[in-house]
Amino acid sequence: MYNYLFYHTYYLALKSKSNKSDPYHISIMVVGLTLVLNLGTVSILLESIEILPFLFTDELMFVWLIFIIGGSYWYYLINKRHKKIYSKFVKKYPTTILKSIFILLLLYLFNIGLLILTSSYLNKTGVFSN
Repeated sequence: MYNYLFYHTYYLALKSKSNKSDPYHISIMVVGLTLVLNLGTVSILLESIEILPFLFTDELMFVWLIFIIGGSYWYYLINKRHKKIYSKFVKKYPTTILKSIFILLLLYLFNIGLLILTSSYLNKTGVFSN
């Protein structure tokens, strides 16, 4: 999923007039921030079912961000993996600007919806209220 997200973000960055020099930077940051969002959702879920305390406290948030985004940079830039992923996906899933925007929008709406549901479950509000 994250490579697919990277592919569509990278594609849009390549098509952008303002981001032609290093389109992989924005793509890697988007993937890293999505990973932070998803890990935060999992952390909230684990806290709500009393398995683990919330991992993204104010004191640790900066450390998590640096670690995850740094790890994303390492993953995509080592051995120019970002180019290999893009080449693989461009052959397998040809796309257009509108299709990429739609897919990214759908992915983020799903992720944010899941975060809202998980938070509602933790706080016993919304659909989870008594």
